Amino acid sequence: MKGWLAIASTIFLGLTSSALALDHKPSSSASAAAYMPGQILVEFSKRASETAMAAAHSQVGGREIRRFANFERLKLVKLPAAMSVEDGLQRYRKLPGVESAQPDYIRETGGAPNDPYFANGKLWGLQNTGTPGADIHATAAWDLSTGSRDIVVMVIDTGIDYNHEDLADNMWRNTADCNNNGIDDDGNGYIDDCYGINPAYNNSDPWDDSGHGSHVAGIIGAIGNNNLGVVGVNWQVSLMPCKAFDWQGHGPDDNIIACLDYALTMKQGGVNIIAINNSYGGAGFDSILRDKILALAQQGILFIAQAGPEAVDEGREGKEYYPAIYDPPNIIAVAATTQQDKIYPASGFGGYTVHLGAPGDFIYSTVTNNGYDLYSGTSMAAAFVTGVAALLKAQDPSRDWRAIKNLILTGGDQNQDLSNPFSRTITGKRLNAYGSMTCSNSTLLARFRPKDSGLEVHSIMMGSTVDLSVLNINCAAPNGPVSVTVQPGNVVIPLVDDATGTDVAAGDGLYSATWVPPSEGDYTLSFPDTSTWQARVLPAYRYDVAGFNWRVIEGTNLDLSDDSSKTIQPPFPVNLGGFSYSQVYVDCNGKLNFDWPYTDFQNYSLVDSLASKDQRYFHLVAGFWDDLLCIPNTSQNVFWAVTGEPPQRELVIEWRDVSRASGCTDPTATIKFQIVLPEGSDDVLVNYGHTNFGGPPQCAVGDKGAHATAGILLTWPSASQYSYDQPNLADNLALKYSRIH
Repeated sequence: MKGWLAIASTIFLGLTSSALALDHKPSSSASAAAYMPGQILVEFSKRASETAMAAAHSQVGGREIRRFANFERLKLVKLPAAMSVEDGLQRYRKLPGVESAQPDYIRETGGAPNDPYFANGKLWGLQNTGTPGADIHATAAWDLSTGSRDIVVMVIDTGIDYNHEDLADNMWRNTADCNNNGIDDDGNGYIDDCYGINPAYNNSDPWDDSGHGSHVAGIIGAIGNNNLGVVGVNWQVSLMPCKAFDWQGHGPDDNIIACLDYALTMKQGGVNIIAINNSYGGAGFDSILRDKILALAQQGILFIAQAGPEAVDEGREGKEYYPAIYDPPNIIAVAATTQQDKIYPASGFGGYTVHLGAPGDFIYSTVTNNGYDLYSGTSMAAAFVTGVAALLKAQDPSRDWRAIKNLILTGGDQNQDLSNPFSRTITGKRLNAYGSMTCSNSTLLARFRPKDSGLEVHSIMMGSTVDLSVLNINCAAPNGPVSVTVQPGNVVIPLVDDATGTDVAAGDGLYSATWVPPSEGDYTLSFPDTSTWQARVLPAYRYDVAGFNWRVIEGTNLDLSDDSSKTIQPPFPVNLGGFSYSQVYVDCNGKLNFDWPYTDFQNYSLVDSLASKDQRYFHLVAGFWDDLLCIPNTSQNVFWAVTGEPPQRELVIEWRDVSRASGCTDPTATIKFQIVLPEGSDDVLVNYGHTNFGGPPQCAVGDKGAHATAGILLTWPSASQYSYDQPNLADNLALKYSRIH
C-alpha cells in the first residue's frame, strides 16, 4: 500500500513552548526553530538497498515510522529513547548511503456578486471602497473569469470545514472513496480520502478543528453569487484540504511532506492540481522539505507561501522564514498589505526573498460551523495569491506554472511601501488579478540570488560557490539572457535559463549560474538590475585523514595548570591562513591561539555557533578542545619541541597524559595527542595517540572527543571542523588540515 496510511505507527505531535497565535490578531512574532523530539527525517541515496537502509537503522537504533509513496528513499525515523535529535542526526549523516538527515521542524499557521459581505464593502481585498484601487481589482477580473471547478487547489493547513454552506459546493471530492467503508476503493494508497487526508491525526478526515484553514479556503474559493456570506477570488474552484496542522496550528515537516506526497499521487492520477497554498512557516532550514517542494515543479504545481509574521528583512541571517524563502522556482513568497495599501505591520519582507504583497489586514472569510470571522496576517495574503493563480489557470487552461507565476509577478500594481529599501519585495508590487489576466509588455528585472543585500561586505571562504539568479520576464515569458560582471578583472558570467548547471527549470525566466572565487580578496558583483553584491573571500582549510606518524619527542614541559596558557616562541615563523606568527599561545584545554591567550574550557562549534562570531574566537587550532586537566610539576602536562633541520623543521606540541576536569577525579584517566606545525607551510597536522580517558563515568563521558571540538577557525565564517561533541576521534587517527588555494 502506498502512502502514509500504510504505516501503522501513531505519530506523536509535539508542541512548541513558544507557540504563535493563529492569524486572528493583527500582530504576532516569529518563534525560534523547533522540531519534533525523538524523530528525524532521513533520506538515503538512490544506490542504497533496503538491506543497507535496514542496517543503517540497526546501527543507530532507529525505527521507520512513516514512508512516502513518491519519495521512496525518505523515511521518518523514531530514535532510541535516550538519543537526542542532534546525536541522531550526526550518527545518520556519517553512515554510507545516507544522503541527508534533517530535524523534523515544526511549522505554524500563521472576497458585483450578491454575497452580503461583498455587497456591504467588507471584502476590501477584492474591492476597496476606502482606498480605491488598493485591492486586487477582482471585479474587473471577474469580467474575464470567475474560476472553474476543473481547477484544483490543495490547502495545507488545519483542514477545511467541508460542510460549510459557503464552501461545500467548491470542495474537491475523490468520489470513489466517499463511502466511508474503510477500504481504499480507488487503489491510490489512501483509505476513504473523500476530501483529502489528515496527516496531523493519521487519518483521512481533513475537517478543520481550528478555523484557520477554512478562513484561508474562503479567500481562495468561497462560493460566489450564492447570496451567502463572502465570496472568494474564485466563485468556483475545487478545494482539496490536507490537514498537516493540529487544532493549535502546529505541524512538523513530515506532515507537510505527507501532504506533498499525496498531491503528487493525485496529480499523477489525473487530478488537475495547479497550486498548493501554504499559510504557515517558521525557522529552520530543511533541505529535505526544500527538495520535495522542487519535486512539485516537475509535476507543474506552484507552491505559494506566506512571508513571516514579523516586520523583518527575511534575507538577513537569523531572520529567515521557511518555506517561503526556499529557492525552488515554483515558490511564490507573499507579504501582507493593509487597506491603506501599506505593508502590514506584522509582515516579513525582503528584496531578494519575498516576491510581492497582497491584502492581509482585517480580512473577512469563512470559519468552521458556517461561521465568518475577521483574521489578519500573511496567511491571508498568500491565499489571495493562490486564488489568483487558480483564476489565471481557469482563464487559460494552457498556462503552466511558469506562466502563472510570472503573470502574478508582472501584473501587480507598483507599491511605494513594497519598493522602498526598508520594506521592499522582489517585484515592489501588490497583487492585481486583472493586471495579471490582461498583462501586456510588463517587464520585471530583479536579482533573486544571492539573497543578501549589497549594503555590506559578505565574508565567504575560499572554495565556496555562490549561486547567481536573476528574474528577467515580460508578462508570462522569459525576457532574454542576462549576465553578471565581477570586479576586479571585469569577468562576465552569462546566466542561462535552460535547465543546465544550477538552473532548475528551463523557460521560467529565472536565469542562473555560479561564481567560484578565483583567489582570496575583495570582489564586487554587478547585476543587470543595477544592484551589487560585495564579497570578501577569506582563506580556508579542508581536512583529510592522513597516515598516522607519531612524533616522538622529549620536549619542554610548559608546566600548565588547569585552564592556564603559556606562550612559546619557536625558531621559525608559524603560518596559519596566510598569516605569519612569531609566537603561539598554548592552553591546557587542547587548543592553540595565535593572537592572544584564550583558555576557555567550554568548547564551541567552529562552524555554526554564534560564539564563533565573537571576535575573540579566531585563528584557533582545536586539537581536542575539552575541559582538560594539566597537573603542574608532573609529566601529565603539555610539552613542545622543534624537530628536523631548516627549512623542514616542525613545531610539535604534545598534550601528554592529560586528564579531564568536569568532575573526573581519576588522574590516571588520560589522553594524549599532538599538533604539528611544519616550517614554511600553512598545513596543520594533528596526531591522536590515545583518545579514551576511561575510568569512572565522569571521565569516560569524554572518550573519543564526545565533548570536544576538533578543527580550525580563522575569521568567521572560515572554519574547517572535523568533529564537535561527537565520539569521532580515535587512537592512531591523523588529520591533516590544508589551506585551499
